Amino acid sequence: MHSLQARMMAVVALVVVPAAALACPSCVNTQEENRVAYLVTTAFLSLLPLAMMGGIGYWLWRSARAAARASAGEHTTPLPPP
Repeated sequence: MHSLQARMMAVVALVVVPAAALACPSCVNTQEENRVAYLVTTAFLSLLPLAMMGGIGYWLWRSARAAARASAGEHTTPLPPP
């Protein structure tokens, strides 16, 4: 009985889900302004995680460099004259 219910649910999902996907107005909108906005937003959201990872990597690199300088006896800020 469970097998029949699972098959029926799969058939219903296959019938209903494509209809919901076709209802997306921004994907099929033919207005140039909307199409450009959709593409720009897609590019921004695609590049944002890469920029965040790059920023974290840069921060870690600078922190490691500062720690190496501190352990070598170098000061990152100039000391006042004696």
